[in-house]
Amino acid sequence: MTKTTTTPAVKVGDKIFNRGDMCNHEHFGTVIEVKANRWGTHCKILPMDEPTGRYAYWIEHSAIDHIDSGNGSTRIVTAKAHAEWRERELAKLRNSKSPFARFASAN
Repeated sequence: MTKTTTTPAVKVGDKIFNRGDMCNHEHFGTVIEVKANRWGTHCKILPMDEPTGRYAYWIEHSAIDHIDSGNGSTRIVTAKAHAEWRERELAKLRNSKSPFARFASAN
């Protein structure tokens, strides 16, 4: 999978999924502000499912992927891309001969 050279626009209200890293838990968030300046375009993200006290944070606009590879190469993706990836993975599991296929519900 190759990344395109131009990133589709992310706007206020868009939902994202952040896979997290060693110090930050994975979470869903909402873009609450988009700002362009001489250093680039940045998005302010408000975590949606974090414990109380978690602050909004800024990320580079280009850090948000619109295709989820399901691993660390796409750490921050749109919620739509994450849902599509998750459904593809669940469909693979449902169609497999795995004894765990019965747990791959649509939820």
